[in-house]
Amino acid sequence: MKGKPLVFISACLGFAPCRYDGKKEKFPLPKPYRKRIKFLPFCPEEAIGLGTPRLPIRIIQRGKRQRLIQPETGLDLTRRIKEWSEGFLKEVESLKAKNNSCAIGFLLKSGSPSCALRDAKIYSAPEGKRFIKKGSGFFGRVVLKRFKNYPIFDERELELKGRGIFLKLLEGR
Repeated sequence: MKGKPLVFISACLGFAPCRYDGKKEKFPLPKPYRKRIKFLPFCPEEAIGLGTPRLPIRIIQRGKRQRLIQPETGLDLTRRIKEWSEGFLKEVESLKAKNNSCAIGFLLKSGSPSCALRDAKIYSAPEGKRFIKKGSGFFGRVVLKRFKNYPIFDERELELKGRGIFLKLLEGR
């Protein structure tokens, strides 16, 4: 028998007040979905040792290199987030191997320097007032690379593309 689909979800999307400002967002799916899907919430920023609430972090680009910086402290979190992301996704792959009949998907926080899929603001300097472009957050880009054939959405895409598409993709795995 096929198990419930497993969705790795940014914890701030209705599960925990772990945003940088100590708040949580509204759960992006109607409540009945909680019974049909097993949600596995996580927060990369808490996982790498940043508390809640916390000082904001930014993606800074110099040349072709991007760094994850906490501007107020100057703390460079790039290595931490990359190592954590790789380790966490190895655990996801292991879980998938053990539960081969289960579908797996990701529902991540848009705009986040860690979780965003396409809309994290990228700056040229930590103190910069204007961003230079938008792109993937550090965790989001690894998910997109390693799980490209899986359902991967952020909460804004659910609104634009429809929740049904996400569920069909999950159920079709």
